Amino acid sequence: MHHAMGMGQYRGLPPPGGGSDEVQFGPSRGPRVRLAAWLRRLLARRLALGIAALVTLAVAAFVLATTRHPGHHRPGVTGSAVTGRPQAQPWWVAARPVVAVGAGHPLLGVRSGWELFGAGPGVLIRIQWAVGRVTRTAIPALQSTGPVFFVVGPHQAIIRPLDFVPGYLVPDDQPARVLPAALGTAGPAFPGPRPGQVWVQSGSGAETVMSLVTTSGARIGSSIRLPADVGYGAVPDGRGNLAVERNGAAYDVLPGGLRRVAAGTLAATGPSAWLIVQCPSARHCAGVVVNPATGTRRVLPDEAARPGWPPGITSPDGQYAAVLGSGPDGTAILHLINLSTGSDRRVAIALAPQGPPGLAWSPDSRWLFAATEDGALHAIDPQTGQVRSLGVPLPPVTYLAVRSTGSPPG
Repeated sequence: MHHAMGMGQYRGLPPPGGGSDEVQFGPSRGPRVRLAAWLRRLLARRLALGIAALVTLAVAAFVLATTRHPGHHRPGVTGSAVTGRPQAQPWWVAARPVVAVGAGHPLLGVRSGWELFGAGPGVLIRIQWAVGRVTRTAIPALQSTGPVFFVVGPHQAIIRPLDFVPGYLVPDDQPARVLPAALGTAGPAFPGPRPGQVWVQSGSGAETVMSLVTTSGARIGSSIRLPADVGYGAVPDGRGNLAVERNGAAYDVLPGGLRRVAAGTLAATGPSAWLIVQCPSARHCAGVVVNPATGTRRVLPDEAARPGWPPGITSPDGQYAAVLGSGPDGTAILHLINLSTGSDRRVAIALAPQGPPGLAWSPDSRWLFAATEDGALHAIDPQTGQVRSLGVPLPPVTYLAVRSTGSPPG
């Protein structure tokens, strides 16, 4: 029995003598030309070789089309050393001078409006905690390997090398520009007593003269003089002026002159507490906590370690001091000193070589931020010494500064 099936013929019953069902499409064919067995084997062999060659060429073409020479990657793409597959570069590696990314949630659970700034090789970052936003601004390479001063104003940041080389002004969300001459061409720069004010070197001689200017370069009129024997040994006092150590005592440097705070080694400064270490003998040192506003002082019960230089920074609430020490191999060690009990907790991170300029306290004293020698940025809980990551990828940074802005941004 025959059944029509489209354009073909279906033979539903096996032919006499056995066989199998067969489906044919197209019209019935005439008698076939049968080739000799040896010729069929030869043609089949050559066909198989040809197919293999075509497959090899196709694979080679695919590999060439999807891989590139290591020196000719597409912009913004790097290759994995393990798999060789393309991988996206970090978000901060971009041709644009200003790049911002958002985490979509507050970072570290911070909901107030203060911000943290970091400066590193060729980059400035701004972290807005409450909105979870990180902004990267490209900075031209500094033509100096010496000290760098980093000051943050209400709407900009200042990066100024000590040497006679260009520094940079970085307005928020705008490209960096060369510092105007009014902000100085060399020497130190420190935060002033009010937001938007900066102490910059304006003269030298027997005494170094520091003048107070705005972040736009306008002179305010105040000036302070650093003693000749101090050199560049001044540090921020935490209250908008400067602090120095000379002749075995710590001094506050004010527009009206020097004010002696206490005898001893200046270990840390801050807005509500200074830590000064007094060593009456070679084997015994005591920590003295001084309120710089009132002059009141108290001696800590535990023995104090000899501090390194430059001095560290105390928390805004005066409860802790972050002090730089030195290990047996010369590495920088971070000490967290409780200014009530005198207990000294060592934090297991390798600090950046410049020391305290790579440290910053949050305005509420909840976090201490530290830049490590590999450029990583960590948050430290002063109550436990626990080190936490910020949870977002960041470029390497060396210097840190905080901007206090009060209420959360709208």
